Order: sequence, then structure tokens, then C-alpha cells
Amino acid sequence: MRPKIYLLPTVFLLSLLTSCKNGDESSIGLDRPMEILPVDSSTACISGQEAGPYQRFYRPQQGFVGDPMPYYNANDNKFYLFYLYENANRHPIYSTRTSDYGTFEGYTEVLSSGAVGSQDEWIGTGSFIKKGTLYYCFYTGHNNVFTPAEKIMLATSTDLMNWTKQPAMALQAAAGYDQNNFRDPQVYWDEGRNAYVMLVTTRKDGKGTLARYQSTDLSSWSMIEPLVATTGTVEKYGIETDAELLECPDLFKMGNKWYLLFSRINRDEHRKTFYRVADSPDGPWTICRDSEGHHETFDGRYLYAGKTASDGTTRYLSGWCSTGQTVNNNNELPWAGNLISHQLVQGASGRLYPKIPEALNSKFNKEVAFEKL
Repeated sequence: MRPKIYLLPTVFLLSLLTSCKNGDESSIGLDRPMEILPVDSSTACISGQEAGPYQRFYRPQQGFVGDPMPYYNANDNKFYLFYLYENANRHPIYSTRTSDYGTFEGYTEVLSSGAVGSQDEWIGTGSFIKKGTLYYCFYTGHNNVFTPAEKIMLATSTDLMNWTKQPAMALQAAAGYDQNNFRDPQVYWDEGRNAYVMLVTTRKDGKGTLARYQSTDLSSWSMIEPLVATTGTVEKYGIETDAELLECPDLFKMGNKWYLLFSRINRDEHRKTFYRVADSPDGPWTICRDSEGHHETFDGRYLYAGKTASDGTTRYLSGWCSTGQTVNNNNELPWAGNLISHQLVQGASGRLYPKIPEALNSKFNKEVAFEKL
């Protein structure tokens, strides 16, 4: 049965330290919940309780937040927090919205998991991007019965809420890449290439790898040089990390620096969200080092699958915080929990600092004397 769940005090959640998907012998893939819970299809915050812990550190009234996929929509000046909804229902994508990361506008399902026996029987992490008047959701279709178990799939929308799956798009790993670990597509516009680039989490030659594809129309994709994890000298296309898989990647430019975010799947005490810095999206991707030491993460082990969105002025990082207090015997925390978001601030050296979003910080306006526990 499902591990016992505890709701942690909200202030404690900010200081908690990450975790993602469980695996099996053939694929470090999507975990299988064991107890069926009822689905709450409400699209509004309807209780005083939700206005408290569910609003400050967002979570649907029933179920939990899995990997977030944040997107800023300039049409209504809202951040859309898409996420894998964990409630024993094969991870459909749900969405909530916010303008300030202090208050959230309920939740609703926007993309259902596929029928039993389909490639996207289970949905995995993806990303959202707009071209013209059309929104694109690139996501992972996961089915352990199939070989390959994972493919990159597509849905489109004109309003971010009503999506149509496009079955013609089913990208699988090329020869030499891990066929069963091929997920978490992140698509961004690369001005240097004058093309869209897609990052895909996989492995090649036993190393954590981000396969890369480019496209001018978001329909036809061609492979380009991958980014590969290395613990040796970091050269072009290299990422300074020992990550076995670089899950939930994110890539963006801030100031004159490029940043690559990923969540390190290794089952040890450093299973959390990391970042690397470079002068080009081709790397080399290195740990940020300055006179104060090296800086490579934003939070501790309880923040996983962190990805970002920006309104052009402010960038926010969102991940999930496990609501389980016990570590499973495979050295993982229970998958999914509450949404945790940080504002990111860039230092002169390129270092990224986490900061509490102002709208959230203003809710903690009562000074309380610290007492020894």
C-alpha cells in the first residue's frame, strides 16, 4: 500500500531538502502507485484549509504534485504550472495558474493519460512552447510493456487548456541511445542556431546524456551533438556531473550566461536538482565557482524535478517536495508532494541564488520567537 503521508508544516517545507521516479530492471521509469484514491475534479480553491497550506505550498486537495512543467503565458500574464498529477491514475497532466507564486487558481486536468495498452498509457514529464498562435506540449509516453518503453509525443492547443494529441509525433531513441530511458523533452528557441532545440534525457555509452534535436517548425527534427555527463575534463558538449540520468532538464539564458538545470537520479543523499553554467548552449557546462566556493544547487534533497519559467523580468524555479518523511528501502523519498517555488537571482559571478517569491514572503508576516525543539 501507499507509504503513510504526512502534511509537513509549511514553514518547514521551505527548508526541506529532493526525489523523482522509481525504476525497474529495464527502465528507470515512472513508478506505479499501489492504492487507488478518488479523484477530485474541482477547478477552484473552495476551503479555508486550501487557502492555507495548499495555497502557500500548492497541492491539489486530493493527490499530489509530480514533476512541474512551468510556462509563462504573455496573453494573460499568468504562469501556468502544469504538473504530473499523482493519484494512482497514470499521471495525467494537470494545471494551476498564478500571477505571483503566492496564490494559485485551483486545478484541472488538461491532458489525460492514454488508454491501457497505448504508448502513453503513462504520461511523463515534458515542456510547453508557443509558435504563432499554437501552443505545443512535448511530453513522454511511457509503457513498460513496449520496447522502447518511452517515446517523445506531442499535443497542441490554442488556449493552453484544451489539448489535442498528435499521434504522428512519436520520437524514439536513435541507435546507441538507451531505448527505455528516453524522456523529459525540453524545447527552447536557440537564437544562435535560428532553430528550436529539444533536449531529451537518456543514456549513451553508459553515461548520462541529453540527446539533442533541432527543428525550424516543431514538426521535423534532426539530431545534433548530444550533451554528455563527465567527471573528467569538461570540454565542449560536456556536463560536469556524475549523474546516471539528467532528469527533467531545463535550459535558459540569464544575462550573458546560459544555465542548464537537471535532477540527478542517483539513489544517494545527493538526489536533487542541480545547475551548471556555460557561455554557450553547447557548453562546456561547469559548476559555478567563485571566491566563496562552488555553487551547484538551490535547495536540499526534498526539492526535485525543478524547472523554470520567466516573464522576461523575473525567473521562478518550481519543483516538488515529497510529503513522505521516511526514505524507501531503495533510498528514495515517496514520489510527488507539494509544489515549492523559488525566485532565482543572478550574482556577478554567474551564481544563482534562491529567494522566496515576494507574494509568498508577505504571507509570513508574524514574528515568532525561536524556541528550542
